[in-house]
Amino acid sequence: MIGIQWSDGPETGGSPVIDYRVWYDQGVGSMTVLEFHVAEKVYETLIPLTPGVVYTFKVQARNDFGFSDFSEDVQIKAAQRPDVAGAPATSVQGDDVLIDWNEPDDKGSDILDYRISIMGADGDSYLYQQDKCHSSDPNFITTSSCTVPIYILRDYPFYLDWGDSIYASVVSVNMYGDGDSSEFGNGAIITTWPDAPVNLEDVVEMRTES
Repeated sequence: MIGIQWSDGPETGGSPVIDYRVWYDQGVGSMTVLEFHVAEKVYETLIPLTPGVVYTFKVQARNDFGFSDFSEDVQIKAAQRPDVAGAPATSVQGDDVLIDWNEPDDKGSDILDYRISIMGADGDSYLYQQDKCHSSDPNFITTSSCTVPIYILRDYPFYLDWGDSIYASVVSVNMYGDGDSSEFGNGAIITTWPDAPVNLEDVVEMRTES
């Protein structure tokens, strides 16, 4: 749905305004009448809209003597906040955890950012937007992925322990707002090599033949 509103011009031409006529261009460079006899100075259209297309609107007022000239036009892009992304996958890559997801439908407006949340040991989720998980990194948007150092996840506020699964969710952002948060996805487990053995001692007595 696209909505427009307007005000009457400074002069009515000596006869009260009866109604309005709304025109629009479907992105093809040619104006056509969208609605006759609009009584109020506001209009919402329920015509099928193509995401990403810029629609142009103009309005004429009518009194007993006919229609006014066209108003100035307004251009509106058919778009809305993005769809929810799929649950991301996590995997261990050396000393880092890779978080990646499929780019959701942007609903006609380019994705500008993603907000990554990681579940802590207490079961709460915490926003993480540092280093390679932030729109300041150009690869973050284009690859729909980022890496988090494992030592970060072992510290405040996550406090994940060795053997814990790493759960993450993602929110997509465009100029129209934030999409819904995805489900939490996982796949990675924080692992490392074991500690060195301890308490090594000789437990076999030497024997000699008699």
